[in-house]
Amino acid sequence: MPQPPPTATGPDGTLPDGTHPDLTEQPVDASAVIARESAATDSIPIAGTNPKPGGRHHSDQFALVLVSTLLWICLWGAISWLNLVTGLLLGLLVTRVFYLPPVQFSGRFHVGWFLVYFVRFLYQVVVASFGLAIRAFSRVPVHGNSVIAVPLRTRSDLVLTITGLVAALVPGSIVVDIDRSRAVLYLHVFNTSTLADSERMRQRALTVEAQVLRVMGSREECDRLAAESAT
Repeated sequence: MPQPPPTATGPDGTLPDGTHPDLTEQPVDASAVIARESAATDSIPIAGTNPKPGGRHHSDQFALVLVSTLLWICLWGAISWLNLVTGLLLGLLVTRVFYLPPVQFSGRFHVGWFLVYFVRFLYQVVVASFGLAIRAFSRVPVHGNSVIAVPLRTRSDLVLTITGLVAALVPGSIVVDIDRSRAVLYLHVFNTSTLADSERMRQRALTVEAQVLRVMGSREECDRLAAESAT
């Protein structure tokens, strides 16, 4: 096949039309571009989707089956071999047939911090309940409510879920949405007429997350939390 004649260039290496041969438009392989973009997108970390070894995955699934069995026994209110076996079978059925993302547990549970957190949680529930009761029976009007975004520190689905549940259990706030990829809670909070009130509720949710991390967060998350508290 005959080759095209070479293109003449000037002293400075430019073509007759004034452009440089290295900067002229070259044909683009569309499939290669799509493959590179797909690889870059797949490399973006999403909350709770870190790859894990197979052994750790099976241990997490076993914990899920065990918890499902305990819930089944509590539902029937009696400990028997029949409830134990049926609970195990149902747990295996749920984890095998109805696929769920693996629950990733950090592997640590601090009993001391759990007791402290439990007492604080009960205190917050009692105080918030009395506050709402006073608001309900008083003649003072409620000035306003708001929806606030709370960006969390964690990237664990388990910690994210527990933080949202606790925030919803404390009277005066409820979770309206969760951005799992960015670990952001959206809370509807009661009686927040100023920006200072909204910021106070946001800090309360972050405090709940910090307490959950101290109980069951990973070592890396606890170290970052300690460094943040020291600054």
